[in-house]
Amino acid sequence: MSPESKRQFTVLPAAFLLFAGTCLAETPQLGIKNEKHPLPGVTSAGQPTGEQLTAAKAAGYKTVVDLRPETESPERNEAAAVAKLGMEYVNIPVEGPADLTEENARKLMALLNDESKKPILVHCGISERVGALIAVGSAKVEGKSPEEALALGQQAGLNQLTPAVRRILGLPPA
Repeated sequence: MSPESKRQFTVLPAAFLLFAGTCLAETPQLGIKNEKHPLPGVTSAGQPTGEQLTAAKAAGYKTVVDLRPETESPERNEAAAVAKLGMEYVNIPVEGPADLTEENARKLMALLNDESKKPILVHCGISERVGALIAVGSAKVEGKSPEEALALGQQAGLNQLTPAVRRILGLPPA
């Protein structure tokens, strides 16, 4: 093996590790229940605590998208807490399958595709509705195949709402 070939075998793995580390660093870990990173600059998760929102701000997050309806936790004023931290707060209430609409999916996908909003934290109670709405948006708004959209939704937290999402996407029951 030539010295040039040896150098390539050493440099390429090192470059890959540097690139992989950079990609992981794009979306900082926050330690929130069911936290996942389905897309670059996007964290899907369950309900963050006040301390986790503070950690999100410290990690450079710019936007928090809450999919919980106000009636789900009326004692909590997350909008004020997020604003106080200097981040943008957006609420897209998704109570259940009836709210997995193309309109709600368009709202979410517009945020997720806006680089100026990233890193972005999208949450509900346990990340189930986040995954469901990402799946619907990926198919209905972005034109991904139903199978690809479903897989992305599952990467973002979709689980129990899978039968409803399969119906919305025109997929047969599992």
